[in-house]
Amino acid sequence: LTTPNSYQASVDFRGYEPPLRGEQLLTVAAKNANGTRTVATTSFVVDESGPVIDDTSPGPADVVGRVIEVRAHVSDDAGIVDSSVIALIGDQTTPQFKLNLLPRGAGIFSASFDTAQLTRCGLLTGGLPRPGTYCIVYPTVSFRAADALGNETTLSYAFGIDNQPPLVDLNPPDVRIARRKSAVQCSWAFDPLGEHTIPGNMPDDNCAVGQVFQIRARAEDDVNGARFLQVAPLAKIDPARIDVFVLNDTSQPLTVDSDQDGICDLINPKLVPTTSPPLTSREVLKIRLGAVAPQGAADFTPDPSLVSENRCSPGDDLDLPPILCRASEPTIAISYGPHLPAIWSLEPIEPMGLRCFGNQFDAFANHIGGSTSRGAGAPPPGWACIAVQATDKVGNTGVSAPLRVWIDYDGNQACPAQGNGATTPAPDCTGRFNQQTGAVDGTACTSRRYARSPSLEICLNGTCG
Repeated sequence: LTTPNSYQASVDFRGYEPPLRGEQLLTVAAKNANGTRTVATTSFVVDESGPVIDDTSPGPADVVGRVIEVRAHVSDDAGIVDSSVIALIGDQTTPQFKLNLLPRGAGIFSASFDTAQLTRCGLLTGGLPRPGTYCIVYPTVSFRAADALGNETTLSYAFGIDNQPPLVDLNPPDVRIARRKSAVQCSWAFDPLGEHTIPGNMPDDNCAVGQVFQIRARAEDDVNGARFLQVAPLAKIDPARIDVFVLNDTSQPLTVDSDQDGICDLINPKLVPTTSPPLTSREVLKIRLGAVAPQGAADFTPDPSLVSENRCSPGDDLDLPPILCRASEPTIAISYGPHLPAIWSLEPIEPMGLRCFGNQFDAFANHIGGSTSRGAGAPPPGWACIAVQATDKVGNTGVSAPLRVWIDYDGNQACPAQGNGATTPAPDCTGRFNQQTGAVDGTACTSRRYARSPSLEICLNGTCG
């Protein structure tokens, strides 16, 4: 009894076994001096649990890059203290970045975050960042929230970062395929895009070509690197965003450096992409590429040059591998990563048909190049710049080194172009783009390519990279 007709008591909810949790029913009974009994009941909720945090993004299995939305759904019967909802990104105990997640309605809290702040490792060399620099590969995100009663919840896990653009090459070096038998055996070396000396095939850089020829690229999504990294987060190339660009007016660059690091990283934004034959010098032909499904086998007949190779032994097959579709094509379409396509070509691509490696490009039909005979009103032959731009599924974009070809509808396919019809030196096809002024100049940039060395890349069971 505290005051007349007023009574109170204290209850320790933890004193019960098990402790009281959730919705409870309180019953109070009293008798007056005449013995009349009255009962009153009320319900209440014992809440010693923090908010429920779910539907988070990025998730534990996600691979992200560039600018992302960090998001969570937070709920609690007691109500959420909005200012308590945060995300910490970096190391779990000493986070590098604190994000205040803002309420968006329906229990959703979110904020934007630029993942480039986490890496700062630049482009990789040999799969690793420059000495003394490091890439963050698997940062930890920690979501935290409190309810109106002061109960807190924390949810932490790692997710993957991919800030590296795809690596694309129109003139990649030869590779070998390795297989395990009684010992590791290697195949004969081969060009993964096809033998360029065969007329109509994919040419090398600085070659003369005729009216029709193949256009193919080796393209693989690159990843953030670290020493002893076993499985890297891989965003994968977006198949809807890999295109070849063919520029007829080579007085202007096709690929440019857009961030002033000296590396070509973009198709010249001053050019006007067109999917029809170009009509002006500012237009550049843009054609989508398709993936060539990994299939086939390499040539494992004995290669005498492998006798001195310490990484593998010569093969021991007695027969050549089966032809995939035509004798002029490689007998294997290589892959990378988890059996992803590494070869991209002009469509249609018929895995079981004659165009298993894709279709040829018709320069005459697309008003590219010219003819020495000037037949059908064609212009004279000339140089063209060809490059592929690829974007991965988190928005990182990379470009190939330009492929320079001398196009003469009446000419032969031969390398180099000088001495085989070309009357002028090959253009550079690269330049520099100033994002602040919007200007493009001819300052050459360096293109990313697959490593070229006397010891060729060896791809285990057809999987490279």
